[in-house]
Parts: sequence; C-alpha cells; structure tokens
Amino acid sequence: MSSSPSDQRQSTPPACLWKENPYRLVSLWDMQFHATKAMTALELIAGLEMASILGRGQIQSPTLIELHSQKFDELEAELRQLELKRQADKIADMAKFMRSHNTLPDVTGMTSLSLLIHHDLDEFVFEAVPRARAGFYESRELFGDAVRDKFSTTVYDVRESGNCYALGRNTACVFHLMRVLEIGLSVLAKQFNIPSGHTNWETIINQIEKAIRDMDKDPQRPSNWKDEREFYNQCASHFRVVKDAWRNYTAHTRGKYEPGEAFDILVSVRSFMQKLSTRLQEELP
Repeated sequence: MSSSPSDQRQSTPPACLWKENPYRLVSLWDMQFHATKAMTALELIAGLEMASILGRGQIQSPTLIELHSQKFDELEAELRQLELKRQADKIADMAKFMRSHNTLPDVTGMTSLSLLIHHDLDEFVFEAVPRARAGFYESRELFGDAVRDKFSTTVYDVRESGNCYALGRNTACVFHLMRVLEIGLSVLAKQFNIPSGHTNWETIINQIEKAIRDMDKDPQRPSNWKDEREFYNQCASHFRVVKDAWRNYTAHTRGKYEPGEAFDILVSVRSFMQKLSTRLQEELP
C-alpha cells in the first residue's frame, strides 16, 4: 500500500447490459461476472463454428459427437447466465439434435446463430480496470484483518472505496473513506460516553477533546492514563484534520479529487483505522 498509483459487490453505475431493461442498475461484481461469461461464450462460439466447418459431411464417432454436444451444453449455460435465453434455447436444441442424429449441426445455422450472439453481446458494456489498480478492485483485505474484525461495519465502505479507486471514481472513493472514518469517530466517542448519532463532527470532536482534557481529574482513571491520553489526543487531532481538510468538502459537494489525492487519502485512512484497531473496537448488538 506504500507505492504510488503509478506503480500500482455499492457503486452501481447505470449500464445498458440487457436489451429488455436498458436502464437496469448493475453492480461492479455483475460487470466482472458478465465480462468473464461473455469472453467464455465468445471462445466457445469460435471453437464450435470451426468444428462445424471442419467436421460437416464427415462421419463422426459417437464419442466425438458427445464431446461437441457437451461444448454446446457449456455454451448454453454461459448464455443463460448472460440472460440470452433465446440463443441458449437454440443451442440446447442443437445439442439435442446432435445427440439424436449423431451429426454436427448445419454450418449455415451455426454461423447465423453465432452472428446473432455476437450482435447481442455488443449490447453489453463493461468497465475496464487498469492493471495498476486491479489489486484494489473487490479487495477484502484492503485495510487488513484487524480493521475488518474490530470494525466490521466498515467492510462495505472499505471495499467500495477500493472499487471506486480502481475504476477512477476518485471523489466517490473519498466519500466511502469518510464513511469509514465516521464509524471510527463514533467508536471513539463511545469510549467517552459521548453520543454521536445525528451529531456533526465538530460537536463530537469538541466533546471528545474536552473529555480527554478531563482524564487527569477522573479518580478512577487507569494507571496508564497518560499513555491513553496521548493516544486519544492523537486520534482526536487526526479527526479534526480530516474534518477540515476532506470531510466537509466531500460531504457538501465542494470537493473533487484527482487519482493521486484519492490514493493518498486511502492510504492515510487505512493507516489511521489500523491505529484505532490497536485499542478500540465496535460493540455490536
């Protein structure tokens, strides 16, 4: 995580992936899933076309027919997962014909079906992830085990911050990171019995800072209270810097972030949440 961006399932952009519903929202995971299925389908189509061209008119053994039929079954499954039902039904009929007549399908019919499938696959839109950012996409280890285990409600936003960074949605990346920090702030506030629900950051941070200053007045303070005060002071100071530098601008639509800025903020938030996880932990119902 220390390298620069040049060395390096919910963000759901609208994408026209299905003719039946061109405005359907699809997740980034759906895009990845369908891209893989589309590539597999295209490879199978090319292989089946060639088999039809080379084998048509020749005597085929039952074993070879069954082998090709299984490829048709595989293509049918891929097309159904791509929601190309009409083509999948046609492929199923071809496989049935091959098995019952012990022959390969007509080359013309296969070519026609191939063109139709290619045409429908052209309706799909996919998002490309640059190789340098691929490691951030759908990463479940982006902030490490300690943050995931001790701040489990951050899992969604941590993952989405990585997805957005991978896809160049830099401001959205920062937005999700601020949501991660908001959970961290609420846990810190709870440590001092300070309510944080529906309260702005400035108020919460002010109350936390006052509670930290009052630690030396607490007769029940722990023996290591000075060490804890230093830790909490550092945390409160960090939240104030984040609020003034990033959070306010992101929350009120004034901030827009470039790739380098988003990367630096991601690394900073990751490091800070890891620091919080050394002493703090969410208390879930």
